[in-house]
Amino acid sequence: MAKRLADTNQNQIPAAEQIDAFTRLTHELHQSFFNDEVNRDRVLDGLRKLNRKKLHLDCGVEPEIPGWAHKGESIKTHSSCGIVDLSMIAAESVFRGEVSLSGDEYLARVQEELPSFLPLNACARDFFVKSENWKFLAHLPTRIDFLIFPGTVFNGADKNLYVPDLRRIGLEWREGESRIKNALMYPRFLVAVVPK
Repeated sequence: MAKRLADTNQNQIPAAEQIDAFTRLTHELHQSFFNDEVNRDRVLDGLRKLNRKKLHLDCGVEPEIPGWAHKGESIKTHSSCGIVDLSMIAAESVFRGEVSLSGDEYLARVQEELPSFLPLNACARDFFVKSENWKFLAHLPTRIDFLIFPGTVFNGADKNLYVPDLRRIGLEWREGESRIKNALMYPRFLVAVVPK
């Protein structure tokens, strides 16, 4: 099970100028997200500077095994992400204008198309599925309603392969699993990543 390692929030009280600069930059970054005027490098740099509260999670451990997984051989692949700062979570697409991709092609593109990002695994999904941790997803635009965690692929009891996911339903995030064997993936299925 993934464990929260450190909450490195500084206990110092910021000066009025720092609060003003922080508020102004936060507003500017949010506006660029909401207006789809995203320069990803600039936004990620800004978020790194603004990030006053880091959330380090050990994603190098074995994930929780879902009840629907194959007994005995539950995990097909599990990429250890190590200790990551989940406050930097982002959602990236691997689509190039297609209407859909096969599950195999989707997973292959995660490796090809996102070299500067680390795709998250089931440990991160297990953390984010808890309602008290949804606040760490609040910076994601509301149009994002499907996050795939392709760092872990499970063998289902039905002999299909699945990746863990989170689905936004209203203000809530619910856990799910997306079949990838003999299935199609759609552009709304965004990859949950953190910068490398």
